[in-house]
Amino acid sequence: MVRETGPRPPDAILLLERAYLMTHVSPCPNCESKDLFKTVKPVGSGGGYAPNYLPGIGGAFASAKFDVIVCNSCGLTRWFAETDARRKLSTSKKWERMY
Repeated sequence: MVRETGPRPPDAILLLERAYLMTHVSPCPNCESKDLFKTVKPVGSGGGYAPNYLPGIGGAFASAKFDVIVCNSCGLTRWFAETDARRKLSTSKKWERMY
């Protein structure tokens, strides 16, 4: 059987990204706890009646998404923008590079 080469399916990319994220966020940078929780599915960054926390880097009809991680010990909450949203940062007119 010959396997086709090319881009990975989006689901596989998301699974790899989420696995990488979880191996690089523990322990909590605030209290050193490993008692961390992550959203099961990415959450929207706003829009509609809510503020849009990632303006200009979502889709045409959908806001960009976050993975959210909360430390159960101290409450530190971290939001990580998904890869598709981060790819649009350098060309978006609503974001500027800091350094």
